[in-house]
Amino acid sequence: MSEDKLYKFVRKDEDSMILESLIRENNEEHSTNYPTSVFDPSHVTECPRRMIYRANGCVSEKNISYSLIHNRMFIKKKWLDFLESCRSIKVIDRNVVTADCHYNISGKADAVLKIGDRVYVSQIHPVSHDEFVQLKKNGAFKKHVVELILYIWLTELKDGLLLYENQNTNDHMIFHVKQYEPIIRSVRKKCLKLMEDKIHGIVPPKPYESIDSNECVSCEFTKICWQEKKENA
Repeated sequence: MSEDKLYKFVRKDEDSMILESLIRENNEEHSTNYPTSVFDPSHVTECPRRMIYRANGCVSEKNISYSLIHNRMFIKKKWLDFLESCRSIKVIDRNVVTADCHYNISGKADAVLKIGDRVYVSQIHPVSHDEFVQLKKNGAFKKHVVELILYIWLTELKDGLLLYENQNTNDHMIFHVKQYEPIIRSVRKKCLKLMEDKIHGIVPPKPYESIDSNECVSCEFTKICWQEKKENA
């Protein structure tokens, strides 16, 4: 069958556009970025002002795509199901809730795995092809390493495994992360200071000189942060 004949009965028309519209509306309706009063391990490498705005319940200026959230959840579940089917691996727990009230830290680790006689807390991250190339060149991303070290501390384990999946090719890469006390001490100090600032209604000094800095561009509180500078000038 020629291409010309095929496209006479395969088309983008009102019927297909209705489904596209319904999917788009549902994604927009459920896409959100909930504020939280606790400090999540995935956020501790962020600008302290960003962490304070989130802890104070400020309205987010950017939402996380509902579709993207589900895609990440699917990839994590896929890997955990796969690992569970491996004869020498035991998935002890999934979506492990961890917390330390003294430092106001709380989050969910993806899994706790047992391989032989060793137990690891594990995180799974889908990444783009360009990010995967960076991983091959420079190693695991600092943000994810710090996050996993905190989960190692919060679960009272000694080791972690960081798994990355290339979303373009489905290739994967795994890093072994060990407990590192200097990072844990630094994060605890940062969280204690932020808790004190929150109690006294203080917003930490801005660490960046320009709104065009990388973190400011991706931040969900850019407008309120830089508006405060104008008001206080």
